[in-house]
Amino acid sequence: MFNPKNNFNFGSEPTSSGPSSASGGNKPKIIFAAVALGVAALIGLQVFTSKNKDQKNAGETTGSSSETVELTLWDQEESENTKVMDDWITRFTTANPDIRVVRQTYPNEDLRTKFTTAATAGQAADLVWGPNDIAGVFTTAKLIQSVETFVDVAKFTPVATEAVTLKGQVMGVPTTYGNHLMLFFNKNLVTDAPSTTAELIAAARKNTDAKNNRFGLVFFQNEPFWLVPFVGAFGGWPLRVDADGSSHLELNSEAMKNALSYVYNLKTVEKIIPKECDYDCAKGLFLEGKAAFTINGDWSVREYQAKLGDKLGIAPLPILSETGKAMTPMVSGRYVFLNAQLSEQKKAAVKKFVSYLTSREIQIEVAERLNRIPSTSEAMNDPKIVSLKSIQPLIAAAASGRPMPAQTEMRAAWDAMRPVQQKIMSGDLSADAGVNIMQQSALEKLASLKK
Repeated sequence: MFNPKNNFNFGSEPTSSGPSSASGGNKPKIIFAAVALGVAALIGLQVFTSKNKDQKNAGETTGSSSETVELTLWDQEESENTKVMDDWITRFTTANPDIRVVRQTYPNEDLRTKFTTAATAGQAADLVWGPNDIAGVFTTAKLIQSVETFVDVAKFTPVATEAVTLKGQVMGVPTTYGNHLMLFFNKNLVTDAPSTTAELIAAARKNTDAKNNRFGLVFFQNEPFWLVPFVGAFGGWPLRVDADGSSHLELNSEAMKNALSYVYNLKTVEKIIPKECDYDCAKGLFLEGKAAFTINGDWSVREYQAKLGDKLGIAPLPILSETGKAMTPMVSGRYVFLNAQLSEQKKAAVKKFVSYLTSREIQIEVAERLNRIPSTSEAMNDPKIVSLKSIQPLIAAAASGRPMPAQTEMRAAWDAMRPVQQKIMSGDLSADAGVNIMQQSALEKLASLKK
């Protein structure tokens, strides 16, 4: 997460319209919609991983005098990933027959709304598996709790926990790491990945023929999630987080203005990107062999590999030649958030479950079966991961990234950036004027979110 609509869940694949708080994801589902007035209708897949109903009705014992503890888990994963999750749950409950896990999947835009509404009524899931950016909203509303008494947070890579650290507390259990943008290239058109933007532009020019709908570079040019790496390379960031945990919006910066101007010039001066191109446009041109390079997230790797096979190249985003600094994609992952109202009986079961999900065995499977970067240092240093060719390019691309802020301020930033960026890219607004509009709009949206 965090779908690019007006809200983009990073970590799920975006649709053609834009991030949510930002959403993303896995695929970005870049993760951020307003809370619904009523409890949403229950939808999605429900999986029971306990002993079957007949055994339960027959009063079969579990070998323990204690009653079976049921944990409910809500997620927003794709079907191929929920199959892996179901296997993990089955193995866990087989080893812990006194614990029952019920999993339900919801569409990206519904998960946060449903949890927020249900938690207010005391009817929400015990656990939520989702992108980091829902942490800010849930924490502000006091719907989730710190995970530091449930798992040793020192076992995770620092960047994985930083993305869910709010005012000094880790508010989610990291299960995967990534959801970041990378540079993909078609080896049928270009042989090597450029290390700088100057090299990228030069190679892109050679592969641009706008009259025949062929371009050197394509990406979701109107979506803020794709703008942020340029902002970072110009030395800025949407938020400044102070040592005391307080956050400050910094959208009216020189870095933001320079980044917006730079992307606009790629279209109007360099002319290596299409005049208009959303997420589906960029993906389609790249998969059709009509674009040499594209910028997209780790969630797209499987689809691109299925189409291009060994002709798919993956590389980190290049160094911005104008500054000598690397482009900095936002990085997050998937996290398990814990309901603030967990009973004491359930807390013990939750501790076992999150310990299992972050064990060496499962973390290695995160890479092998989900094609995502593990969240623990132990797994990252394991020989199986070090030698796993499919995951190493993703790790390399994440190295220059920065954790995606989970603060509520980031939700306001996304919502303020998007419409202004669209106007700048269409030529209806200058970058100089646009950044001030962004800042003021974000402050107003933040005040509304914190009411």
